[in-house]
Amino acid sequence: MFPEGRAGLALGLLRSIVAITVFVESNACSPTGAAQIVPGVAALAALFLLPGFLTPYAAALCCLIHLTLLLTAHPPNGFELLMSALTAIVVSVVGPGAYSVDARLFGRKLIEVPPRKDSR
Repeated sequence: MFPEGRAGLALGLLRSIVAITVFVESNACSPTGAAQIVPGVAALAALFLLPGFLTPYAAALCCLIHLTLLLTAHPPNGFELLMSALTAIVVSVVGPGAYSVDARLFGRKLIEVPPRKDSR
């Protein structure tokens, strides 16, 4: 579903919050070791999430990034990262809303069903 109106605007705002949070937190936590690729992946996920392109996948990736930061970087704001991960899950489940690229690409379409032939 792609809700319109206030619900659609709220989903756009929620997408923006998740995208900005993952970008800022990934750069602030500066993970070490193999997780140094996290800021680049976070930037890519944020770029997909802001306009609402492939929203469920980008939001799920944001959730994984938050959890990776929580487990590898040992930040002082662990509770905030956990709450951000939960917010990303919500965006992944709820969807992008009507004001997104996903709505334009995969939105409601009228499918015409041919008339049924009577088998008698």
